[in-house]
Amino acid sequence: MKTLVLGMGNTLLADDGVGIYIARELSRRLQGREVNVKETQLAGFYLAELLEGYERAIIVDSVRTGRCAPGTLQWFTLDELGQPTSFLSAHHIGLRSALDLAGRMGIPVPQLIEVLTVEVADTGTFAEQCTTAAVREAIPRAVEQVLSRLS
Repeated sequence: MKTLVLGMGNTLLADDGVGIYIARELSRRLQGREVNVKETQLAGFYLAELLEGYERAIIVDSVRTGRCAPGTLQWFTLDELGQPTSFLSAHHIGLRSALDLAGRMGIPVPQLIEVLTVEVADTGTFAEQCTTAAVREAIPRAVEQVLSRLS
C-alpha cells in the first residue's frame, strides 16, 4: 500500500513545529522502507496536492485546544474531524474540506487517513525548537506510535 507520513507545522514557531520534528525522526527510522515521509508548512488545498496518489496517509500536526495537557497525543480518523465546511477561498480551508473538494475534482487522495495530533502550548514564540518540555518529550512517543501503526 502506497503510504505517506506527512508532518505539518512551522519550525519557526516553537511547539508548532512538532509535526515536522516527528516527521524528521520518522524519515531517519524508515529509511529503506516503502513509506514516504514528507514535511510541509502548507495547509488548505495544497494538502490535496501532497496527498495525491497515495492510498494511505498518516498526518502528524500540532493542535492547541486547551482541553488536554501539553504533549498529549490523540489519533483521529478523517470522519472524526467532522464534515467539510464551506470556504471563502482556497487559502482558508481545512484538511477535511480540502480532501472533499479534491475528491469532487477527481484527484485521487488516500482512502485511509489517520491524523495524529500533539497538544501544544506555545505557538507564539519565535524559536526553532519546541519550547514546552512536555511537547519535546512527546516526540519519541509519537514516533513509536506511528511506527506501530505502520507495522
